Amino acid sequence: MWITQDGLRESITDKNGTVWFFAYWHDWVSKVYTQRILFWDADKKVTGLLELKADQAVHLSKWKDKVIKLTNDKKYRQKFIRVLKFPIDNVEI
Repeated sequence: MWITQDGLRESITDKNGTVWFFAYWHDWVSKVYTQRILFWDADKKVTGLLELKADQAVHLSKWKDKVIKLTNDKKYRQKFIRVLKFPIDNVEI
């Protein structure tokens, strides 16, 4: 299920001026609770997916912490680089 809360739909600009966008999804996948944070820059040149499964899952209130780390920590973000298909609502993961 896609999460569309207002506070999570805001873009974030990093210290270099790059604008980042995020989409949030959670549901059961093969009987395993799964959370996904999809991200991309304004030009859609850098895209990726952070996936948290089972005991890695965090409360929704902690998702913003993950997003801030993805925005500000290039080395961390590089771990999750993945090609996304747009429109994002139809992304196949």
